[in-house]
Amino acid sequence: MSKTLKGFALFSGAGLTLLSVGAITLVWKNWDLIWSQKGGEVPRSEVGLLPSISWNKTKEQITETIEISDLNFKLLSCTSKAVSSEFKTITCPYLATSLSKGAELNIESGHHDSPTRLIDDRGLEYIVSKTKLGASVSTHRVSKTLIKDVPIRGEIIFERIPTVLNKIVAIEVNGEIETQASHDDFKLQFRKITLSENK
Repeated sequence: MSKTLKGFALFSGAGLTLLSVGAITLVWKNWDLIWSQKGGEVPRSEVGLLPSISWNKTKEQITETIEISDLNFKLLSCTSKAVSSEFKTITCPYLATSLSKGAELNIESGHHDSPTRLIDDRGLEYIVSKTKLGASVSTHRVSKTLIKDVPIRGEIIFERIPTVLNKIVAIEVNGEIETQASHDDFKLQFRKITLSENK
C-alpha cells in the first residue's frame, strides 16, 4: 500500500473514531433534554444530529389549582369545538376535592346573580351555559356531596361562543361549599387558561 493510501486510511480511521466519540458526546449532553420532555416534540435545533422524538402529549393539563374553604379546585385545560362557521362551544373540565368529610359543593350556572363566566382578550364577557359535577348537569346549579380526599370531575360549558375567540384571559367560577363547620360562598378566578381545539 502506498504511503498516500496508508495515510488516508489512518486519517479515515481517526475521523470515524472522532465521529463516534462526538456522537456519543452529543447523546450524553442531550440525554437530560430528551428524557425531560413530557410531551410534544424535541426541537431538532436543540438535539443537533439526533432525530426528533415524539411523545403522546397529555390532552388535559392542570391550568391552575386553588384551595379555599376546605375545597381543592383544579381547572384543567379548556377545549373548543366548532358547531358552525360562526360559533363554537368551549368546555373547561375541572376536578373538585373536599378536604372535609361530608362537604356539599354547589356550582352556579348562568341563572344566578353572580354566574360563572369567561372573559376573552377583547374584554368581552360570556356567561356559562351549563355546568356538570359528577353525573349531575344543569343550566342553573349543580350540587354534590363530596367524599373527603376523593376528587370528582365536572365541566364548565360555554355555548355559542364566536369562533374569533382564541384566547381566554380569565374564568370566574362561582359557588358555595358547605361543611359541618362552615357555609361559605366563593369566587374562584383562574387567569392562566389553556385553550386547545377539539376536532
